[in-house]
Amino acid sequence: MESAKSIICNTLFFHCRADHPIEALYPNPTTGKFLVTFSKALQNAAAYITDADGKTLYHFKASGNRVDFDLSKFSSGVYFVRLKDAGNIITKKVVKQ
Repeated sequence: MESAKSIICNTLFFHCRADHPIEALYPNPTTGKFLVTFSKALQNAAAYITDADGKTLYHFKASGNRVDFDLSKFSSGVYFVRLKDAGNIITKKVVKQ
C-alpha cells in the first residue's frame, strides 16, 4: 500500500511540490469566496474544507488548474483547504473575516 505524502503549505510560500505547486490562494483573508490555482492541472482530486478542529465542513471532486471555494455560509475563523491528488495531500490555511 502506497502512503500519501502530506504537504502543509505556509501562507507565504506556494511551492508545495514540484508536480503540483500552488500558484495562488486568493484572496486570503477572504470574506467568503476564494480560489486556488495550480501550474499543473489536478485530475479528479478530492477537495475538502475543514475547520480549525479538523472537522470536514464539505468536500467535492476537483479537476483543472483552478479550484473555487466558498466559505460564505460559515462564521469567521481559520479553515484549511485539503486537496488529495495522485497520492499527495496538500493542505493550505485560509482565514475568513
